[in-house]
Amino acid sequence: MTIAAEFKSVTIAFQQTRRDDFVALENLNLQLYDREIYCLLGPSGCGKSTALNLLAGFERPTTGNVFHEGKVISGPGSDRGVVFQGDDSLYPWLSALDNVTFGLRMKGVPKSEGKNIAERYLELVGLRGQAHKFPRELSGGMKQRVQLSRVLANQPRTLLMDEPFAALDAQTRKLMQDELVRIWEVEKKNVLFITHDIVEALVLGDRVGIMRAGPRSNILEEIKIDLPRPRDRTDPRLMEYYRHIDKLVVQEVERSRRI
Repeated sequence: MTIAAEFKSVTIAFQQTRRDDFVALENLNLQLYDREIYCLLGPSGCGKSTALNLLAGFERPTTGNVFHEGKVISGPGSDRGVVFQGDDSLYPWLSALDNVTFGLRMKGVPKSEGKNIAERYLELVGLRGQAHKFPRELSGGMKQRVQLSRVLANQPRTLLMDEPFAALDAQTRKLMQDELVRIWEVEKKNVLFITHDIVEALVLGDRVGIMRAGPRSNILEEIKIDLPRPRDRTDPRLMEYYRHIDKLVVQEVERSRRI
């Protein structure tokens, strides 16, 4: 399989005091394959978002390297698009359409072409007829769809999604999970999806990486989810995966508390 992104012996430390550093990740080794959804899962504080920030180019490793399509990442790039957890990344003074076309305008895409691209992606995410609305007129789920549409319109090779559905109510979250799978089946992007929700990881992921409790976190275990899509959340096979992962997470949290 083609490797889309890779973490090679990555350690990242943040200065905590003059004498002490906080080591978020230590010797993290991870490969993400082309056209897969990889879910990175673990307890709070285990460094999931830090790993995503490294791949996005927002942070630099203290030691080791992070690669995207064979090249060392030295900063943010249009080949990697980030979908954040909150909806405050949308510009409140712009309509849904203008939010989506903003990045295209910055790239010099002609106005008419940008409008066509934006309308296509708004329709892809299920927002046909909503292009004229402003963020304040949209529900939380609709705002996340606009954010996803905006990222997709810029045609990144890899989508980086940092708990994008965490703030949504349970029913909307379930709907957005199913929508993401549908969109992924059309677009076939590489996806790194950060979550602490085991069911979400099992519904979405081709593989799930379970992280050790932080600090000094890395991958505890990686599991290939051998289930067809769309996935039934009540499938006994999915529940088997759930019980195994839940046991690992609970044991890891308990271990960290004893240290």
